[in-house]
Amino acid sequence: MKPYVLLLLTVFAIQGIFAQNEDDERARRSKTYHKVGGELIFQFADVQRFGDDLSGPMRFSAVFHLNSEWHVDFSNHFGMYIGGSIRNIGMITRDELQYNDGDNKVKRRAYTVGLPLAFKLGNFEENIFFFGGGEIEVPFAYKEKLFIDGRKEAKNIEWFSGKVNPVLPSVFAGFQFPGGTNLKFKYYLTDFLKDSYSGRSFGQDDNFSSFGKSQIFYISISHNLRVKNVCDEIKSW
Repeated sequence: MKPYVLLLLTVFAIQGIFAQNEDDERARRSKTYHKVGGELIFQFADVQRFGDDLSGPMRFSAVFHLNSEWHVDFSNHFGMYIGGSIRNIGMITRDELQYNDGDNKVKRRAYTVGLPLAFKLGNFEENIFFFGGGEIEVPFAYKEKLFIDGRKEAKNIEWFSGKVNPVLPSVFAGFQFPGGTNLKFKYYLTDFLKDSYSGRSFGQDDNFSSFGKSQIFYISISHNLRVKNVCDEIKSW
């Protein structure tokens, strides 16, 4: 757990550095602006295979996540944003029936490119608001690893893999705190794995039609900074 704690402390330290400039920024706040940031993602999955629940432990990821958001404030209380993202999502399952009778674990993840759209409601002068919307993500880099009795036995890496669905729609909602830190819940509306896939996994024949469900949801902590603020801080160094 120590790396997770260190990452969380880093996020809040960054928040403290930039929060001190917000009072000056409020006076000259524009109605359209650009923000960038990253995420710490705590992922869970609802997975069924052969009629059994294979859901494994939480999956944590911190790299590589990038959010880019273009905000439009229609008033001090209502606005929206669109953007782009790169995100590392996936799941951990226990696939004893498919790969072995031992203590098996399979980690599957994909990097995705996403297009979010969200509306927000709150007090923008105080930098406090609720937000909610949806996102379409396209996976482009897939990796799977097989662990047997705690040892990594096999690994596959595939670009634009046929093992994951080519489009992953989701809905999300969250809250932004005054310093710029966001807490968000996100739920994927389709299965992560493509149930029509039939081929090879870890050196043996595999058929994903045996997956009854493979849906991901997660809680994330992020910190978004205005691009102008970031540039000003870099110049001041």
